Amino acid sequence: MSVAPILVVGTGRSATSRTAKALIELGVYMGTSFRPATDANPEGHFEDVDFWNVNRWRFNGEITVEDWRHAVRHLAAMRRPPWGFKDPMTAHFLPDYIALLSPRFVWCRRPEHEFIASCRRHYDWTAQAAKDLFDLRHGMCASHLKGQDVLELWVQDWTAGKAEAQLKEFVT
Repeated sequence: MSVAPILVVGTGRSATSRTAKALIELGVYMGTSFRPATDANPEGHFEDVDFWNVNRWRFNGEITVEDWRHAVRHLAAMRRPPWGFKDPMTAHFLPDYIALLSPRFVWCRRPEHEFIASCRRHYDWTAQAAKDLFDLRHGMCASHLKGQDVLELWVQDWTAGKAEAQLKEFVT
């Protein structure tokens, strides 16, 4: 089993929460305090609030990049393998996470039209707002995950009953 952390990334609305829950069930430490369930994710988000917070602080300019790096190093030092975390916002900081943690990735994917429909249904977003977020996060993942240790999981892998076995093989 690899000691590298497993980061669950994707656009959001792409089975990232389901994937993080499955990793927990496989014995991967994904945190102890998670964002609460919502109407859009009634089983829970499975987003470690520590990583969720530092990502948002950086995204919102509330901390410097160096303070963010320090916080990530500190959080990583507190975990023991196998461990990981899930936060769709991670896509915005992939080069830094790669440099700091040398992680492995589960890239959760969903066809663009399904992502847009899901955002419109759950968040009442416009199609353009959903498309813009899809393009941004998908582009970041496509660009920065090249050459990395990545398992690509599609929403359809879950509906076809293939995802659990793929995750188990990736983790072990």
